[in-house]
Amino acid sequence: GFGGSPIALTPGTFYLVPAGTMLLLRSSPGMDHYWLHFMAVLPGGVDLMRLLRLPASLSLLHYAGVVSHDPQSIWNRLLACHRSNFGADRIELQSLFLLLLTPFLKEAVPLWTDYRWYERFLPVLSYIDAHLNENIPIEVLAEIVHLNPNYFSNLFSDRIGESPRRYISRRRIDRAQILLWTTNKAVKEIASDVGYGDVAYFSRIFHRMTGITAGRYREQRERLRAT
Repeated sequence: GFGGSPIALTPGTFYLVPAGTMLLLRSSPGMDHYWLHFMAVLPGGVDLMRLLRLPASLSLLHYAGVVSHDPQSIWNRLLACHRSNFGADRIELQSLFLLLLTPFLKEAVPLWTDYRWYERFLPVLSYIDAHLNENIPIEVLAEIVHLNPNYFSNLFSDRIGESPRRYISRRRIDRAQILLWTTNKAVKEIASDVGYGDVAYFSRIFHRMTGITAGRYREQRERLRAT
C-alpha cells in the first residue's frame, strides 16, 4: 500500500504513487503489474503534484474519449520507445507518457487559483536549484524578491507549503536521489555535491525524508538492474 492505506491492485487500473513513497507490491497469480517512474517538475524545481491534487487511481474507462488510442497500445509503444536510442523515439516517448498522464490531469483539482506567486518566486526557486552545493542564507533569498527575511519566510511557507529550509533540504535530497540512481559516485561525494559536508548528517536527512538509507536506495537500483 501507500499513504498509510493498503491498496488492492485491480486489472486495467492505473495508479499514481507520490514521489518518495515506500511501496510493497504483490500480484495475484496470473496478474502482471508494470510501473513507470517519472518526474513532473516545473521550471524552478516546483513539483507539479504540489500544485494539483490528482486522483490516486483511474480505470481504463477514464481514458475513453480523453485519448484516441487504447491505453494498452500506448503503453506497448512507450516501452518500445524506451528501449530505443533513436532520437525521434525519445521525443515520442515523452508524448506517449503525457497521453497516459492526461486523464489524471483532467481529474486534477488545483491547489492554488492564483499563480502569480509562482511567477514571483521563480527566481528564488531557480537560485536554490543552482546553488544546492552551497550555503543558502534566507537573507539572500529574501533579497532576490526584495522582501524582509521574516516576511519572505512566512510567505514562502504559505505559498510553497513548507519552510524555505525544508524546501532546500528536500531539493537537495531530490538531487541526491537522482545522483544515486544515475551515477556511480560514492555517497560521500554525492553528499558534498548537494551541500552536505558531513556525510553522517546527510545520511540522517536522507533517511528522514525518504524512509530509507542512501545505501539501501542504491542497492534497489542494483537489484533492479540485475532483474
